[in-house]
Amino acid sequence: SPPSRRHPTTPSLPRQGEPCATAPRRMAMNATPEAEKEKPAETKKRSRAEMEKQAPILCPYLDTIDREALDFDFEKLCCISLTNLHVYGCLVCGKYFQGRAKGSPAYNHSLSSGHHVFLNLETAVVYCLPDLYEVHDPSLADVKYNLNPTYTEQMIREVLAIPKRCRGLDGREFRPGLMGLNNLKMTDYLSATIQLLVRIPELCMYYMSPFKYPRVELLTSRFGELLRKIWNVRAFKGQVSPHEVMQAITLKSENKFQIGRQGDPMELLQLLLNALHEEDVRGYQLMRKIEKEKAEEAKPTSGTEGPKEQNKEKGPKGPTKKGKKEKKEKRGDYASIIHGTFQGRVRVTTQAVKISEDDHGNKVETETGPPEVKEIPFLYLQFDLPDTPLFKDESDRNIIPQMPLFTLLHKYDGEQVTYRTIPGLASVANRVQYNITKLPKYLIFCYKRFKMNYWFEEKNKTIVNFPIKSLDVRDFCDPQCTERMKSTKYDLIGNLCHDGTNRTDGQGYYTQVLQKTTGEWWHMDDLEMKAAEPQEISCTAPYIQVWECQDFGMLDAPPRALTPVGDPEPASEDKAVIGSGLRGDPKPAVDDGAVIDSGLGA
Repeated sequence: SPPSRRHPTTPSLPRQGEPCATAPRRMAMNATPEAEKEKPAETKKRSRAEMEKQAPILCPYLDTIDREALDFDFEKLCCISLTNLHVYGCLVCGKYFQGRAKGSPAYNHSLSSGHHVFLNLETAVVYCLPDLYEVHDPSLADVKYNLNPTYTEQMIREVLAIPKRCRGLDGREFRPGLMGLNNLKMTDYLSATIQLLVRIPELCMYYMSPFKYPRVELLTSRFGELLRKIWNVRAFKGQVSPHEVMQAITLKSENKFQIGRQGDPMELLQLLLNALHEEDVRGYQLMRKIEKEKAEEAKPTSGTEGPKEQNKEKGPKGPTKKGKKEKKEKRGDYASIIHGTFQGRVRVTTQAVKISEDDHGNKVETETGPPEVKEIPFLYLQFDLPDTPLFKDESDRNIIPQMPLFTLLHKYDGEQVTYRTIPGLASVANRVQYNITKLPKYLIFCYKRFKMNYWFEEKNKTIVNFPIKSLDVRDFCDPQCTERMKSTKYDLIGNLCHDGTNRTDGQGYYTQVLQKTTGEWWHMDDLEMKAAEPQEISCTAPYIQVWECQDFGMLDAPPRALTPVGDPEPASEDKAVIGSGLRGDPKPAVDDGAVIDSGLGA
């Protein structure tokens, strides 16, 4: 009979091939696990995500996405609750909201504004609200890629080696790697410093590739994300906002650098290099620790050890000297990308002298003790500029002095003497001499231009004349260092300058960078980018410079001359002088405990 005429108490008979609803439950209780495994895959319960992937739902709101309004450079915070958990970006208006469940800010925004397509900013999954289903469409690939650009090693090499011209959604052309950075409010010093670091291919290769560490810290993650966006060839626009990097720097510096407060690029560069090095070393140590634990778990354990062997394994409670030495050696085995790129070494000879006057009024120096010689690493070299002349010239104009760079480099030749005063002692000073013993691939020069007088901070406007190519530093290094290097000539790739009378006035900081693939110089001032002439760069007042070695590497050791059997090896006085410290002292030991992040001349 038809279903409408059946009696409600009369059970309906199952059709052919359907299970009986009135079957006894004992059959299900007595079923064996083997029988459950033999069930066909079609009868297993599938999750909702699997069903959506097999039969994706066609979203009718994909044409409402406005790609020009999307900006994934800012910090991922909900604009209503200010939380960073479960944040979704509206692909119609570009705003960030929290959650997608009923009653959440994103759900309410979809109902009130009629915006239905949302992107999870952590997992890059697209949802349609308020219907709460996942959207699978190949047209959303460009949106997901701009959220977090990813590269392979081959892609990174092509981007760095081949110059490209791309066009944004607004029709303007941009060059990957030469993108302008938004000024968030008095953050021109951050933009200028980032533009210098982008010019170094080793840093780009390391931070643009996927990290191998199990846990990446905040500043390293944000810095790598910024580099990937600067070199993004599929970007929607030709500019990037360093907002997330600035937030990470603010947390790292304990609010010393923050939006709305002018900062010093030299101090920021020192903080960035030290923080990136520390996070890199901690990530490497964590990776080694996890690998060691996995190796110990994989070893077979045997319970046949005697009590003596167990007591031997325990050992003393406190760390021994040998254990400390081994631990120190293990830490020194790994060189981070920062130290491998920028770190050099310099020999510092310090002599305390007492300054007095003779009968004729001449100053006389008297040594108060033996000289102290030590070798310390450096990440940048600092130069002291001569003071500005006090009086005006004949035409009543202030004289702007000029100084060649080679004169400033004599500070590190091991012969020029620099005096450093000792606080609290008026007649005693330290006589310091510097000599470079190891050159890095990239040299960073910093010029001290700002000095505080009794009333205000003044700027030294001395112009430094320098060559753009083939700066030879052989005469300012230890001979033993230059003999082993292939080349001691450096080319300028980045020049950071300051415009104005002090740090708060003027237009702030700007950079002049070299595009190595084309040989062109570019003037970068926040979002402004224009071509620069090499003649203008060589006669500027630089604040920070980055130099690259033309052919970095060490030469193979020459073969030793064979001496006849029975004849003693001839003594060489020059050999002894080269291997010794200054003033005939024995060769100084390397001071591993020295501050690795200090600049010289401070």
